[in-house]
Amino acid sequence: MRLIATLVLAFAPAFALPAAAQDLPGRVGRIAFIEGSAAVYQDPDDGWEKAYVNSPVTSENSVWTDPGSRAELRVGGTALRLDEATQVDIARLDDEEMDAFIPRGTVAVRVRHYDPAERLTFNTPHARFVVRSNGRYRIDVDAEREESRLTVFAGEASVASDSGQVRVEAGRTVRVFGGSSPSYVVERALSDPFDRWVQARDARWTESRTTQYVSPSMTGYEDLDSYGAWHEEPEVGALWFPTQVSSGWAPYRYGRWDYVRPWGWTWVDDAPWGYAPFHYGRWVYVRDRWGWHPGRREVRPMWAPALVAWIGGSNFTFGVSGGSPSVGWYPLSPWERFQPWYNANPLYVTNINIIVRNEAPRHQGVDWRSLNRDRGVTVVNRNVIVDRRPVQQALIAVRPEVVRQAQVTTPAIVLPPRNEVAQRRQAVRQALTPATRPGPTQTTQRGEPATPAVRPEFNRRQAATPVAPQPARTAPPPAQRVAPPQQPARERDAQQQPSRDTQQQARDAQQRAREQREVQQPQQRQRAEQERAAREVQQQRAREQREAQQAQQRQRVEPERAQPPQPRAQPQERTQQQQEQAQQQQLQRAQQAQERAQQQQQQQQRAQQQRQEREKAKSDKDKDDDDKKGRGR
Repeated sequence: MRLIATLVLAFAPAFALPAAAQDLPGRVGRIAFIEGSAAVYQDPDDGWEKAYVNSPVTSENSVWTDPGSRAELRVGGTALRLDEATQVDIARLDDEEMDAFIPRGTVAVRVRHYDPAERLTFNTPHARFVVRSNGRYRIDVDAEREESRLTVFAGEASVASDSGQVRVEAGRTVRVFGGSSPSYVVERALSDPFDRWVQARDARWTESRTTQYVSPSMTGYEDLDSYGAWHEEPEVGALWFPTQVSSGWAPYRYGRWDYVRPWGWTWVDDAPWGYAPFHYGRWVYVRDRWGWHPGRREVRPMWAPALVAWIGGSNFTFGVSGGSPSVGWYPLSPWERFQPWYNANPLYVTNINIIVRNEAPRHQGVDWRSLNRDRGVTVVNRNVIVDRRPVQQALIAVRPEVVRQAQVTTPAIVLPPRNEVAQRRQAVRQALTPATRPGPTQTTQRGEPATPAVRPEFNRRQAATPVAPQPARTAPPPAQRVAPPQQPARERDAQQQPSRDTQQQARDAQQRAREQREVQQPQQRQRAEQERAAREVQQQRAREQREAQQAQQRQRVEPERAQPPQPRAQPQERTQQQQEQAQQQQLQRAQQAQERAQQQQQQQQRAQQQRQEREKAKSDKDKDDDDKKGRGR
């Protein structure tokens, strides 16, 4: 115990926190899976860059999937799956809320561990959707049709409005359409190939033992059961051991460093499971292998960019010839405290180090303070960090005696500053051609540019939402929407020089709008009539089936001796007669519906012909007036 206190006091001045400490989120998401290619927006100075698995996602970050690609985001026990050509802007992500904006595309939301104290909100250009329980959801945003859809396959969600909440039941889809005053309709939920892909991803989400040791709020926990095993160690407790690592593997050696706001240098591991073990807990070397120690199970564990200690400096070359500045780091053990290299308040530092063990391990003849440093140190050239290059491809071999002599140093001495990183990134981006710059350059199937917004807006909240008491309005299918008539050139000229014809033009526009409604109403009535006739046919068939089943049951119940052969067939004959009568009635109803549809079509044609005649007469009149005016001049 005295050794630990002496060590902490010795390093305290070197690790003094900056005065301007800040509140940092304890929960951070990650990009868990990429199929194809995707881009991420993390820094306004850098814009869109190539996305990697295990890249952290926090407030004011965005993710984009190229056409033909898909991606998966994880935040604790919630998964967001992006279909192709989809953009998600994370406006806010912390312990209490996840507020996202979806300007385009399709996002499947799977909530497995819902916390009632947490708010899950997804905004679109047309509505604001709120998820309220565990379940499976899908959000579609179609900018071309000016509509957003929320599908609830399982769970509970709602559409927020100025007058309250519109609840969406499981198995239903709410479709919001319109501009500044949107409306909505509720439809039956339908699935597509993307939903089947989502269900296949859900099938890989196994939870056997990991949730016994860590909370589902820990982002990345879902991969541990598939890629490792848990064992109890006497001196440490529960340890997780990865089962698929190469010889000579060590923590924080196979991946790269990235500069992520607001923390700064952040470790991005290459392994598919490499998120939780590198942002929570500590590492221990036991029985000739590395094991991850999550510490005591916390409901809300605190996230860190990397739990390592740094060694090196500008005048320390680790015995490498040439005098090139080198940087080294090693994973912290459960007996070592983490000191941030970024601004953080004392409460944050305390929560990060809550798992530190005070009792020293029982290693006879071994300095326990140097166990991880001697076995797990990684050294590279300083430019490898600046360029964010893969660490495993630039390792520097260092003699063991040099490592044992190395001392822990202040991170500010060895880590490149922000301005150096910004200059290097700017030079790299200028050297790239437009075709090789990060970010998609393809087009969608509709021919639209498949590129995300240059700079996402993270403060967008849907203000104009559908009014709850008015759900009865039905939206015409997109293919049947009538476009507004194009204004003739003479009317545009008349608008530039106001005259007494302005009121007449307004009346003409109103008349055209009424005519359009008259054209649409017969179509809607025709569709309703056809649907009603189809329902009647289905109901009649159901009644016939029930009657036939009842007749067969009566025949089985009555004794055969009490039923002569000829009368026994009478119920069947009556049933056949009823079926023939029902079929005749169905044919009559179908003929009547067809006649009504023909009449409505004739009325529609006559209305259209009358409108064309009025427009032609008006056009001839305008032409005569123009001729008279020309002769008058």
